[in-house]
Amino acid sequence: MCTTSGLAHKLPGRVGDSPLIGHGLYVDDAAGAAGATGVGEEIIRIGGSLTIVEAMRAGRTAQEACELAVHKVNSVAVRRGMHPASVAFLAMDKNGRVGAACSERTNFEYAVARPGKVELLKAKELAVAG
Repeated sequence: MCTTSGLAHKLPGRVGDSPLIGHGLYVDDAAGAAGATGVGEEIIRIGGSLTIVEAMRAGRTAQEACELAVHKVNSVAVRRGMHPASVAFLAMDKNGRVGAACSERTNFEYAVARPGKVELLKAKELAVAG
């Protein structure tokens, strides 16, 4: 899920979150893995994937950790006087349990492959609290 396509009409030299460890992608065998997509600058601001993996290490489920990351992006954007960005996070804990969450109107779908089947799932959309 981790790409470096960036935003349309991006500024020259823009890096994005994908090549920055802990932002677009982070994996730790002891806790789990997480990936992010969307507006990379907002994902970078919260250390997106690292935030999720550390939340799982602290005992949150993969789903709870993804929701935490979306809420954090939303709250940082609102504090800066900005509209929350379009972001989506997905995670898998060390036991193979998955979770996914996205900002509202993002409509993020992902696939989970298990022995004998592949499921197409929709990430939980989270509205801005207010």
